[in-house]
Amino acid sequence: MVILYLILAHLLADFVFQPSKLVKWKVESAWGVIIHSAIHVVVSAILIFPYLNLETALIIFGLGVIHAVIDFTKISISIKSDKFMAGFIIDQMCHLITVVGAGMGIGYLNNWQNQTWFFPNIYNNHLIVLFLILLVFMSYTVEIYRHTTKMRSIGEEARFHYKEMFLRVMVLTFVYMIFTAVAYITTIL
Repeated sequence: MVILYLILAHLLADFVFQPSKLVKWKVESAWGVIIHSAIHVVVSAILIFPYLNLETALIIFGLGVIHAVIDFTKISISIKSDKFMAGFIIDQMCHLITVVGAGMGIGYLNNWQNQTWFFPNIYNNHLIVLFLILLVFMSYTVEIYRHTTKMRSIGEEARFHYKEMFLRVMVLTFVYMIFTAVAYITTIL
């Protein structure tokens, strides 16, 4: 579960909580990357709160530092190149690898046990977390990906197509509900 929550935290911090002004600030100043990485640390800590202890906090802080290094590297390479799409994909793959690694470390430290004492039925439901991951992915991540394919310079302001985002979310919700219903029906039969 902790890996799913860290993936959700990454998607939220990298796409939902990173407006175009922050992207531009990251390109212009190291402080932008530091603030962006701090947002990652805070969002990750909030989402994995039941697992939080000193060791977990150090892993999350380390994840933030690694995130900053990856972003610094991507920005320095992207400034010298016009291949934004390749940089975007490689950047996200590196982040995903580090997020999964951090999640495995936290899971190992906590013996892979859910330590939830609040809202256990909601927090521990992997179907809800998976739906939230897909929701953020289909809305913001796909829209940022579409913007990146058309970008001419790094830090260019993204223009969201909210009607298309809404349509993707509605289709996802419908399909997810069907699959969840079928899975539920097959388990009770």
